[in-house]
Order: sequence, then structure tokens, then C-alpha cells
Amino acid sequence: VNNTAKSDEPPLISGWKDEFALSDLKDASQAEAHRKAFAEEVQVLVDEIDYCKEHLWCPVLVVPPVPEMTRKYISREFAQAFVYDNIRAVQEKHPQVQLLSYYDDERFTDDMFNHGIFANKRGQELFSKILFSDVRKIFGGD
Repeated sequence: VNNTAKSDEPPLISGWKDEFALSDLKDASQAEAHRKAFAEEVQVLVDEIDYCKEHLWCPVLVVPPVPEMTRKYISREFAQAFVYDNIRAVQEKHPQVQLLSYYDDERFTDDMFNHGIFANKRGQELFSKILFSDVRKIFGGD
């Protein structure tokens, strides 16, 4: 066991590990134990999209930016298994719903975040500007 890595681990990462009973955020095989929860969450999103469509709204799926200081504790495979595979399951039921992923967008630097995940004022302003611009492009409003 590498105790140095543990001591350097941000509380956010430790909290996620504890909350979801994960050994780390690198081993994607842990997703298997969460399949039932994933299916439930996918269904919630599908239901929300159905509701939007019933009201003639145009939903968009968004993965917000995650700072590099946090992503270094999360493997690509883990993010794929825990996030993107579930988004794909939603899009299989609603293929017309766009995904805007800013997960590792280099425009968002570590100094734009507080507590390893929450965008600060500067990060919020940039994210809002980029997100609304990208949404306008999807729906032809720019």
C-alpha cells in the first residue's frame, strides 16, 4: 500500500470512494457492482428527457469540466465506465439528444476551481459563456 498517495489524495476523492464503496477511481471493473444503480439513474434521465420532449423542450446532456488536479485520480477507463457508458445508454433511447462534454477541456484550468471540483466565479463565467455558445450552435441560434 502506498501511504504517500493516500495522504496526498484530496478529501473529495476519499469521499467519493467512501460513498460508493470504491477502492480507487482508476479500476473501471468496479462499475460492475453498480450496474443496478446505473440502470436506475439512466431511467431517471430517460424519464426526464421524455418529460422535456412532452413539453417541447430541447434537452442537452452536459458533462461539466473537472480540473486536472482531480482527474489525475480518475482513469479514462473509470470515467468511461462510470459516466460515458451510462450517457451512451441514455442516448440509445434518445439518440437525438446531444452530449456536450467538457470533462477534460483544457480551457478550464485548476485555478478556476475550488475544493477540486466546484468552479469558482471565473470558472463559472467561462463555463456559462462556452456552454451557452455551444447550445446556441446546436439549435442554430448564433
